[in-house]
Amino acid sequence: MLLSFRVENHRSLRDEQELLLTSVEQGQEGFPPPSEISPLKVTGVFGANASGKTSVVKALRFMADMVIQGPISRVPKQRSLFSLEDDEEERIPREPFQLDTDSQAKTSGYSVELLLDAHRYTYGFVVDDTEVLEEWLYLYADDGTDRIVFERERLSFTYGSADPDSPELTDVLSVEPNALLISVLANAHPTTFHSDAVSALGSVRRWFRSSLQIWQGEMGLAGRQKLPSNDHDLLGRLATLARAADTGISDYSVERNFLSGEERAEIEELVGKKRAHSMILARERGRVSFHHQGSSGEYPLDFLDESSGTRSILSLGILIMRVLERGGTLVVDEIDTSLHSVLSGSLISLFKDRDNNPLGAQLIFTSHDTSLLGRVRGREVLSEDEIWLTEKRNDGSTSLYPMSSYESSGEENRDRRYLVGRYGAVPFVDESLLVQALRPRLPEGKNQESGGSSPDEEAP
Repeated sequence: MLLSFRVENHRSLRDEQELLLTSVEQGQEGFPPPSEISPLKVTGVFGANASGKTSVVKALRFMADMVIQGPISRVPKQRSLFSLEDDEEERIPREPFQLDTDSQAKTSGYSVELLLDAHRYTYGFVVDDTEVLEEWLYLYADDGTDRIVFERERLSFTYGSADPDSPELTDVLSVEPNALLISVLANAHPTTFHSDAVSALGSVRRWFRSSLQIWQGEMGLAGRQKLPSNDHDLLGRLATLARAADTGISDYSVERNFLSGEERAEIEELVGKKRAHSMILARERGRVSFHHQGSSGEYPLDFLDESSGTRSILSLGILIMRVLERGGTLVVDEIDTSLHSVLSGSLISLFKDRDNNPLGAQLIFTSHDTSLLGRVRGREVLSEDEIWLTEKRNDGSTSLYPMSSYESSGEENRDRRYLVGRYGAVPFVDESLLVQALRPRLPEGKNQESGGSSPDEEAP
């Protein structure tokens, strides 16, 4: 489970910011032994447009991509006419703060605190545009012991193994200057040698690969998502979810198109064997349609023909099912996009109910929806410890802070107090500029009320 995420110099997060997924008091006073830590199941990040909410999500995604895939960006080298260097070099695709020249040249840092198998891990790294400058992993056991798993400065590695003679990753694998040691682990075969570092790094990497899910809207996921036509249990649950959300969906069906040998040969001749194989599989796997009740019966609609709200519900629903059944951390950017407040509140409540969330899965989300700060259908959605706010400073950088840092006055009218600026993190709207920007520019003599011709104009 995720206990905290710290980031520095990523997009609008110029100065180090920390998101805690425990009570603020517990995190600020230093984490207790792992068995006594109580991670929050839900955390919501609220703020004005362009205040930095999405920057938090993108920073965590960047960290996950570096751990799982390593640096994947290639850019042209700047070279002279006499240079014999290659045309491209690998770069680390970080996004430093762009609104001052100092930050563009400074390093970027990322770290997480994780609770995994009764151990607390601290893992992080510091990078610039071309290399990993620092990387570290520390382990804290329930018996109070803590130790360095490894520390790194550029390509110099120090291990804290109890057995100094045991081989380590860097004894058998080469690490490029722009790659993380944890990402190199993908090429290792832990069964060939025993290493404390391999075991600890493997646990952390598995969390990034399997337990962390990041959803940034249905166009990013569902727009290209192929629903599993052979998983009738999942499809049935999705249809039930759609009915519960009042989308108009009543059922689903799967249409398969089995091809004859002659048809297969024709496709292979047209597009080649390799591409034909995937096309034939797609046709025979089947296409999922969802049924809607019309005036004269049910009508099927393809997934991509559904409304954006329905696609959001279905694609997000798949991830929620997975994380509630397997445990882990689901991060949702703009949970209120295409979702009604009542539905958003109901999805959030799933994670706070022990019966519905027996494995303690976590939900982190960003939102503009201030109704989630109060009550939805008479039920408090979030406690103060579960509410974080982003505010854009005058210099364009983001400040991330918990609502609990303000003196509490209970959850009564919390959303109203937020809107009037009691907690900051709301936009200042200059209404005169708003009108100046959006007022229609009508030709002289145009009737501004009706939008038609003025009385003096001659009708065509």
